[in-house]
Amino acid sequence: MIHPRILMVLSRPYTDNPTTGREKINAFAHASISQIAEIHTEHFRHILATRNASALAKAGLRFIQGLFASPYPLQALLFSDQREIQRIESIVQSFKPDVVFIESERSSFLIQSLRNHWPKLRIVCDFDDLMSRRMTEWASHGNAISFGYMARFIPAPFQKLLAGPLAGSICRYEAASLAALEQQLLQLCDNVILLSSKEAELLKKATPSALQSKITLIPPACEPKPIKRPVQLIRFVFIGSDALLQNRLTIEYLIDLWRQYAIRSPLVIYGKMTKTYPGLPISVEFAGFADTLTDVYTDNSILLSPSFVKGGVKTKILEAMEYGTLPIGNAISFEGIADAAAYQLIGDQAQLIAFLQDPATHLDTFLNIGRKISEEASKTMAASIICRRWQTCLLPDLYRFN
Repeated sequence: MIHPRILMVLSRPYTDNPTTGREKINAFAHASISQIAEIHTEHFRHILATRNASALAKAGLRFIQGLFASPYPLQALLFSDQREIQRIESIVQSFKPDVVFIESERSSFLIQSLRNHWPKLRIVCDFDDLMSRRMTEWASHGNAISFGYMARFIPAPFQKLLAGPLAGSICRYEAASLAALEQQLLQLCDNVILLSSKEAELLKKATPSALQSKITLIPPACEPKPIKRPVQLIRFVFIGSDALLQNRLTIEYLIDLWRQYAIRSPLVIYGKMTKTYPGLPISVEFAGFADTLTDVYTDNSILLSPSFVKGGVKTKILEAMEYGTLPIGNAISFEGIADAAAYQLIGDQAQLIAFLQDPATHLDTFLNIGRKISEEASKTMAASIICRRWQTCLLPDLYRFN
């Protein structure tokens, strides 16, 4: 039997041993698609990695020209190296894929070039999160830019400049230009993919009705175990580096709760920290990098993860449920996972403080709601369901939902 061919073009190297949320999604997509197709993966590198001076100069010129016409997002300009685009096109020419799967809105210059050369080629772009919304969120939280995996390519003094005096202008510029780019990509691509049902809904509202059918929801796969009643002595845990805005806001919020209300229940925070937190309450511990998630989600642990930055699906919530650990959060924490309005676990500050001060007395209320969320995720995010979604999205003529 001749299998269809799919070229996966990723903005970061593919790995069979994923550690980050995005790497895990790419690995799951690869495993799902490989069941029905021959796959070739290729890393599409940005200008800072290729160190192509002429490409960097051209990106700068495009940026200036865009200020007087249609602005280009800086994130897309980073992936505008024409030599890299031509290299990917040569692979398309030789591999002759039936479908090209491209990761990220940042790859828009590549998508435009592929569409120009192969008008009938099926192109699917995985937006992941809705990046225009992410930039709007950063602006709403003091223009706090997070560089993510790109940080190692940007010199520290330049990072300080971008995240300091220029941060507000960058956030506003990116939010507006990315919103326009998302609409352009809906015209160029056969499908675009989002992780979160909330963000798929938001994008549809901003999109002409003729293009809305191109928006495809594929959340991360999750196989929750039954939520266990934690054994005594209960501890609360959080996992994530404060280098990322969303983690830093949660860490600062939790430490403030422990200080203000003299909470005696242990709070253990895992992850590599970039800041110092003097005067920590004795019940708060920074445990550093966790070698495995089993070190985090022990039998006496509860994940405490209220979120303050909207966007995407919070991977740590899914990971906790896969270990049978009770996750506690707010509406933002469960966005794209469950009906947050119905299952919001931090209804008010008083309810949360009472639970943190006396977990045993108030546990059943939170445990019951947490189990409902886990059951809902089991029905909508099971691996078999998400596998079929990937297959159907990329090869709709061969695989369709019943």
